[in-house]
Amino acid sequence: MAITPVQNPIIPNFNNPENAPSLLGKLISGLIGFILTIATIWTFIQLIIGGLSWITSGGDKGALQAARDKIINAIIGLFIVVAAWAIFLLLLSFFGMSSGTFNLVFPKIF
Repeated sequence: MAITPVQNPIIPNFNNPENAPSLLGKLISGLIGFILTIATIWTFIQLIIGGLSWITSGGDKGALQAARDKIINAIIGLFIVVAAWAIFLLLLSFFGMSSGTFNLVFPKIF
């Protein structure tokens, strides 16, 4: 019975030092993509909470203003997330590191 090594499908060839720049690039792009996804989900949750607060304000001016502020802040947050994503893709394109949406590959020096 032979023992076969387990291959990691997410980070293949982890022990090969020549793959370090591409692994670092995948890690950074994956982390940025994860953060932008969480920020987008959080923004939509805040938008829904603001809408529910607006509906349940019951004519109270203070509660209505707080709900309106929450909705406006959620929309501003959504624009910030979209702008951060666009800037990230622009920087990838500017530095020639984009070969896909979030596929960051560092150029080889030697």
